[in-house]
Amino acid sequence: MAVVFTSHAEGAQAIFCYIADILGATETKKQFRPYLLQQKARVTYDMQAEPGNLLGPTYDVEFFFKQYKQIIDKGFKEKRIKVRGAKGKTLTKQSIIKYVKSNKQWFISSLRIAEYILSNTSKINNQFAKIENIDWQDLYYVRGDKAVMDTMAKLFKLANQTFAKADASNRKAFGDVNKWSPADMYFASQLSKTFFKKLLKDYTKSGGLDFSVLNDHIADKIDSADLLPLSLKLVSDTVKLEKINFDRVAEDKLLSKTKAANKPADYKLGQGAYTINPFIWTTDWFDMKNGKRKSKGGRDIYIPIISGGLKGRLQFRHLPTSGGKPTAGLVASLSYDSSSALGGKVGSPVLLKRLIAAADEPFANELFKIWDEGIKLYVKAADSYIKTGGGAALYKRGDERDSTGVRYRTLFDDDIGAISAITVMNPFRKKLAVYFKDPKTKQHNVIQQIFRYVASRSLESSRFVIVKD
Repeated sequence: MAVVFTSHAEGAQAIFCYIADILGATETKKQFRPYLLQQKARVTYDMQAEPGNLLGPTYDVEFFFKQYKQIIDKGFKEKRIKVRGAKGKTLTKQSIIKYVKSNKQWFISSLRIAEYILSNTSKINNQFAKIENIDWQDLYYVRGDKAVMDTMAKLFKLANQTFAKADASNRKAFGDVNKWSPADMYFASQLSKTFFKKLLKDYTKSGGLDFSVLNDHIADKIDSADLLPLSLKLVSDTVKLEKINFDRVAEDKLLSKTKAANKPADYKLGQGAYTINPFIWTTDWFDMKNGKRKSKGGRDIYIPIISGGLKGRLQFRHLPTSGGKPTAGLVASLSYDSSSALGGKVGSPVLLKRLIAAADEPFANELFKIWDEGIKLYVKAADSYIKTGGGAALYKRGDERDSTGVRYRTLFDDDIGAISAITVMNPFRKKLAVYFKDPKTKQHNVIQQIFRYVASRSLESSRFVIVKD
C-alpha cells in the first residue's frame, strides 16, 4: 500500500530541513548519523555525548527533539518554519512533534530526506550548492502557508481559468492543483515570496495569466535557487531526487517508453447474487444471519505497465460510499513495484473518460457506458441494503465491535464493497481486461494519456522535484 504524507508529516519534514539548514551539510551528516545508525543497532556506544552517562544518549525521537529544541523554537518564532493543515489551520510545533513521536517511520524518513537534500541539491543546479553552507540565506520552509503555497494555489487558479476561456468546450487544464504541481512543501527565499505575491496582485487585476508564463517564472526562481517545490515520499534506507518537467525532451522520451505490459490485467471476478426487495436482502457473498462475510474475488483491476524501465501498474477502483451513502466515485492510481510511494492518481470518472478518449474515443464510450449502467444497478442495490438490509445500523455503530471482535463499520464496508464488485466493477473489469490482453499502439496511447496526467507531466505542468526511495 502506498503511504501518503499528511500535513503533520509534511510539517515534520519542514522542521527537519530547517534544522539541517542551520547546521550546514557537514554538521548535519555528523549529527544525524547516530540517529540513523541506532535505528539498526538499537544501542548506543557514544561515550562523549553526555559525560555523566556511561553509555551516552539514546539516539531516538525523544532525544532528537530535546537536542534541537532551541533551533526548532527559533525557526517557529522567526516564522522560518510555517505549517498549515486542513482549511488553513496553523499547526503548532507541539502537534507536529507529537505526530512524529507516534509515527516513528516519519522520524527516520524526515532525517534521511533532510540530510540528503542538503548535500545533494546541487544535482538540481549549481546554484543550489550554496544551501550546503550554514544558514545560507533567508530560506523559509513552508507547508500550506499563505505567503507561498496559498499564493501558488491562487496563481494556478488564474492560469486554469485562462486555459478554460481559450478552450472550445470551456475545459480546464487540470482538475486540481496537484496535477499542475504536486509539491507538498516549498523552500522559498524572501525574494521569491515577494516576487510571487506581486505576480498574483498584478494578474488578479489584469487577468490573462497562462501556464507558460507562470511556469517560466517558477523555472527562473528554481534556476536561481530561490524556490524549490518538493513532492515528498516516505523513504527508509535510500533517498533519490528526481527532477520533473525540467527537460521537455526527456519527458517526451519517458512518455514514449511508457506502455501497457504485455500480460493480462490482474483481477478476479467478485462472485455473489443479490435480490432487491423492500423487505428482503439476500446474497451468497455474505451471510446476513450470522454476520460472517464470505468474500470471493475482488473489486480492483491492475493494468501492468512499464515506464522508463520501471515496472508498475494502474489500479482502477470504484469508491462506493461517502458518509454511509452510495457514490459513483472512480479512481485510477499509479504505483511502481520498486517503491512504496504512490505515483499519482485521477479521481473522476468524467476526467478519466476524457483522458482515455484522447487516445481511443470509441473504447472510452463503450467502457463508460458499461460504467454508467453498473452505477445505476449499484445505487439501487446499495440503497436497498442500507435502508432495509441492515446497512444503516452497521454504519451507525461504527467502531463498536460484534461478538467476534470485528468493527461494525468494517462489516458495512465489506458488504458495500461486495455489492460494488458485483454490480459495477465486474463488467467494468471484464472490458478493461479484454482491451489490455494483447496491448498494441492504441492501448499504449491510453496508458500514456493517463500516465502524463496522474504523474503531473502534462505540457502545462510546472517543474517540481520528487524526493523518494
